[in-house]
Parts: sequence; structure tokens; C-alpha cells
Amino acid sequence: MVTRTWIGGGNNDASNPNDWSPAEVPKPGDTLELQSPGAVTMNISGKVLHGDTLNISTTDPTLNLSNGASVTATEVQDVNAVFNLSGRDRLNLTAGNGTQTTCSNIVNLAANSAWIGTFTLNRQGSLIVNGAGVFINNGASNSGFPAVATINVPIEGRGTISSNWRTEFGSSVGAGQTISTYGIDGTDTVTIDHASEFHGLVDMIGATEIDLLGLAGADSYTFKNDMLKLYSGGKDIYNMRLENSSSFYTGFAVTETAKGVSIYSFYGNETFAGELPVHH
Repeated sequence: MVTRTWIGGGNNDASNPNDWSPAEVPKPGDTLELQSPGAVTMNISGKVLHGDTLNISTTDPTLNLSNGASVTATEVQDVNAVFNLSGRDRLNLTAGNGTQTTCSNIVNLAANSAWIGTFTLNRQGSLIVNGAGVFINNGASNSGFPAVATINVPIEGRGTISSNWRTEFGSSVGAGQTISTYGIDGTDTVTIDHASEFHGLVDMIGATEIDLLGLAGADSYTFKNDMLKLYSGGKDIYNMRLENSSSFYTGFAVTETAKGVSIYSFYGNETFAGELPVHH
């Protein structure tokens, strides 16, 4: 077990022993450090990193994953990272160390690629996922307070995504996903851009706003047996699996907005513009 520091150079290939110090290809159990200042590139193919944790303190790293790469990345602080995935690659990402850090991450998925793994955003961490691949979230992902996550690719697999501040789903979400909300004093907002493609379960644990974009014409609702149903003119127009697990945040409201429908869980007595009545 050796601590190896990335020095790069040449083809920036993680399997090149001369790109590490001491000069040797990483072995299982090694401690791996990416800490050079400025812009740094690392090309990772296959199992070269053996799943060992890559500790990132470089300011602007770009990691290119391909051919079933497996990377466990932990960012220390103030990192602006880009991850480019072009195969069925495993990436477990932790951004920030729990202090006042501002780690930002962009994950780009090539056509027919898959990000298999999870993310954890601490403090002011951010994540944007773009591209033509899919995110297979088969574990527990977490967007802390006040972190922001925007996922613009389909999400598949069986897992959870915990939202504590701002989370936006810009594409489809599979039935195997549970979105848990933990907002305090109404701070958590979950935005679902394509309500008709959202098949996950939302568990409203704290004060939360859920924005369902693109839903038009709702005039009433029912919420029972963990199912929200929206109606228009007596016709059922939308169903969403929904739990309200909080015993502290006792208020619940559904509203019609210019952009669609918003759902609120809150404490006490509040009123909202466009609030819909319960369907009878």
C-alpha cells in the first residue's frame, strides 16, 4: 500500500507508471492523490484504479472514463471537476468535505453510455449531468444543504436521491427511484421538468415544494394511500406516488401555477395562490 500522486504528462493515462509518483501503476489498496494546481487531465480506462479512492484537491481536473472504468472520487474543497463518460463506467462521487466548500461538478455522458454509481454533495456543492446516456443510481445519492443538483439524463436502477435544497430532474425518472426531501422552513425545492416521465416515489419528509412542470388544467386533487391524483373536469389526468412522512410538517397543499402544478408540505397554517380543492 503506497501513496501515489498524479503528475501527468505524456498521454495522461492512468495506466502509465510514469504519470504517477512513485512511478508505478496503481495497485489495490494504494492511496491516490490528484493535487496539482490548475487544469489537469486524467484518462481512465477499465479497472486501472481498482476502485481505490482518488482524493482530488486539484482546482480544475478533467477525468475521462471509458471501457468500464471504475472511479471512487472524493473532492476536498473548491474543486471544479468535469467527468466525461463514454462507456458503462462506475463513478462514486463525493464533493466537499462537509466544511464551507464550493465544489462544482459536470458529468457528461456520451451516446449509449451509462454512469453507474452515486453522488454526495456536501455544503455548497453542485452537480450538472448532461448528455445522451443514462444515470443508473443503484445506491444512496445525496444533495446536501445548500447543494444544487440538476440531472438532465434519464435515471434508472433502484436507489434513493435525498434532496436538501434544490434538485431538478430534466429527464425521465424510473419507478425504482425514491426521491426523499428534507427541507427546513420551506427551503427544499424539487423540480420535475417532465411530469409524465416521472415514475419514482417522492417522500416528503420536511418542508418541501415540488414543482410538476407542464401539467395544465388541473382543478382538484386527492391524496390518499400514498397516491396523488389530479383531476380536470372530473377526469383523472395525472397520478404520482407520494408519501408525506413528516409528523412535524403537518400542512399540505396542491396549487395550479402558470408552469404546471406545485405541491407543498409545510408547518402550521399557510395559504397559497391557486390552491386546488380536494376532489369529491
